[in-house]
Amino acid sequence: MFTKTTSITLIFVIAFSFVYVLFINEASITGQQVIGAGDKKHFECVSQTCTLVSGKGANKCSSDSDCKVNAKWLVFVTEGKTKGKIMNQTLGGSFASADYFCNVEAHVFNHPGAYVAWLSNKSLNAKDRIKDGIYYNAEDKIVAMNKVDLLDGTLLNPIDNTNKTKGVWTGTGYDGNSYGNKTNADCYGWNFQRTVVKGVVGKSDKTNKVWTQYAQPEACSNLNHLYCFQIA
Repeated sequence: MFTKTTSITLIFVIAFSFVYVLFINEASITGQQVIGAGDKKHFECVSQTCTLVSGKGANKCSSDSDCKVNAKWLVFVTEGKTKGKIMNQTLGGSFASADYFCNVEAHVFNHPGAYVAWLSNKSLNAKDRIKDGIYYNAEDKIVAMNKVDLLDGTLLNPIDNTNKTKGVWTGTGYDGNSYGNKTNADCYGWNFQRTVVKGVVGKSDKTNKVWTQYAQPEACSNLNHLYCFQIA
């Protein structure tokens, strides 16, 4: 025997089920997924420009085949600085030392995930150290829509949005490749901090190729920041 309360509950369940079915059908027809503001994924349409989801719903693409889901990766500039001798033998070399620097700062400033430094030497390119996806800065503004966009010489927004120019060790040209085949480009494998040895730097508030490749290398005795790219 149904009570008044039971009837009201039943009506609510039926109504919820109907709305849920409509939602599922809509999503399957349009290729849409609802992605929360805190989610690390987004839709990037092959045939059209899609925007990031802000928690208010996702863009609709014409079909599932028009869209691919990419990761959304944070990139930030370290607050701390280091001389050109980044290598610490205890940590296993220059790249491991730079990555450790990034991950310590990520922990301090509550940035989620794991990070690698945007750094090249003569044998390894910075672009090969990071994962493809959409890159956004600490102010949640899009820096680049994917790796190709990151490396085309123009960023959508600066990596550091604080209006303060910070020098950043990179050893990397705007195409993401090592600048280390040039003389004095990577502080000799990020292992020297002498004035006569040079390293390529970028400028954190720039959106042209200067973000990673400034005109003049700097003395490795200088103190500069690092770029940190999320990979997990």
